[in-house]
Amino acid sequence: MDKLSKAFWIWAEFSQKDSINLIDLKNTAQEFLRSPFFDLHLTLAGPFNTFTQNQIKQIGLLCQENNSFKVKSKGYEYKNQFYESFYISIENSYKLIDLRKNISYIKEFNINKTFNPHISLSYGNHEKSVKEHLLTILPSPNNILNVDKLSIVRVNEKENMWDIIYKFNFKNL
Repeated sequence: MDKLSKAFWIWAEFSQKDSINLIDLKNTAQEFLRSPFFDLHLTLAGPFNTFTQNQIKQIGLLCQENNSFKVKSKGYEYKNQFYESFYISIENSYKLIDLRKNISYIKEFNINKTFNPHISLSYGNHEKSVKEHLLTILPSPNNILNVDKLSIVRVNEKENMWDIIYKFNFKNL
């Protein structure tokens, strides 16, 4: 599927405790790298044109049937790409691969496309030197982060809008 400027995506989101820490890191990054506002997340799947009510219900059931889980940080990285400008790289674990596979049974997407799990701290076209400076002042991100929610998000990239329309909690560990 080609990249869509208006589409739906499925995001993983983090526990309240981890989100507080991640927001602090994002706010520091945003002081140096001005960016559109977006909620912290790890993109799992998309883009999708639509979701049926049955597919939305199945995503909710997937969360009810599975426990929250941990992901491992690999530290900060950056690229010369708008949506991967500056981020925390996440290890591509068996749990993430399995979750994406389960999502693909509900809503088909190209699961074989390269998957770079990450938590963006800034979107935009920023100077490499500013990103490198940021690496020297940011504290290390938490090594382990707890994923406890899935969200279905309506995205309009032309207007830099990300609207969470459904949010489902995983079972607690």
